[in-house]
Amino acid sequence: MRNMKYNSNILLVLALLAANLAFGQVYERNRSESKSWKVYPQTSLEIVNKYGNINLFNWSKDSVRIEIKAQVKASKEQKADKLFEFIDFEFNDSKYYIVAKTQLRQNQGSFWAELSDLANTVFSGNNKIQIDYDVYLPADMELKLENKFGNIYMTNYQGKLSIDLSNGDLKAYNLSGQSDITLSFGNATINTIDNGYMDLSYAELNLDSANELQLESKSSEIEIGKVGSLQINSRRDKLQVDELSILTGESSFTYITLDRFEKDIKLKTEFGDLKINEVALDFHQIDLESKYSDLLIKFSPSASTDINVEYSETTGIYYPDKYSTLKTSVLDEKTGKKSLNGNIGVTQQNSPMLKITIQAGKVTFQEIISDSQ
Repeated sequence: MRNMKYNSNILLVLALLAANLAFGQVYERNRSESKSWKVYPQTSLEIVNKYGNINLFNWSKDSVRIEIKAQVKASKEQKADKLFEFIDFEFNDSKYYIVAKTQLRQNQGSFWAELSDLANTVFSGNNKIQIDYDVYLPADMELKLENKFGNIYMTNYQGKLSIDLSNGDLKAYNLSGQSDITLSFGNATINTIDNGYMDLSYAELNLDSANELQLESKSSEIEIGKVGSLQINSRRDKLQVDELSILTGESSFTYITLDRFEKDIKLKTEFGDLKINEVALDFHQIDLESKYSDLLIKFSPSASTDINVEYSETTGIYYPDKYSTLKTSVLDEKTGKKSLNGNIGVTQQNSPMLKITIQAGKVTFQEIISDSQ
């Protein structure tokens, strides 16, 4: 009787072990594909992918080579086979273009309907799809990249570039051609952009320098080292720039910090902050139109600037006692609208101009305190 009970316990343990092993088992399927094309000066390249990375490698050959590796992992063998069947690749080419696309075929009836959206299953539990592209290409050809749920890695690029990336990160070095980049739910790290347009949504950008940059952004964190000309349309962002020459555009619920400003600003702000930590002595003009925003502008002790501020009665105005040449006057007694006018520093012909029109909020002028003081 004891032996029977003992044997039953052993069988039970073995059954549990087998069940655990089966539960934890992962089924894997792999596929590789590679293609090469000759390219001409007018040839463009387009790559469309999802659920994996696009890695770019520059070379000096007059050709493009694409190497694709696809891998499926699933907790059930049947699911691994089914997921693997959905993956396909489409290639089209001519003298003028090369197109490579990842295709997830959706005509499989009940199974696809059961999945509803592949994105809901491939990253859950032991289920995963990974599709990676290694692309070897000349660095000056026109290039268009689209990727979802994956990253893009590249070094220097000289050609016209278009990137549409969601749920992934971008890492690039020097982009010296025209660059159009759309990024959502991801991070971008770029060394330089010569001439670019960026559309950011719920993203983070770290950019060392740019010559000319147009920026459409919302709910993003942006850090830029040095930029020549920056045009913004910003919503609910945090924008930090170390050194800037020209800033134009508008912002709403955005917090902007400029460590050093050098030439021209023409900006509309609503429900946010603008902080300029240093205004260059030879700047040309600052023109601000603001509502419900806090503005902080710091001048050098040797600055000479003409100042004109028109503000509502709900606006706070603060400046050092040494700016005693600034005078306040009432523009409209009924509304309480006022103006602050004058020159700080030594009056000069053609002094730089600061003009602010503000409704509610706060304006603060400060003098930079040097380390020696």
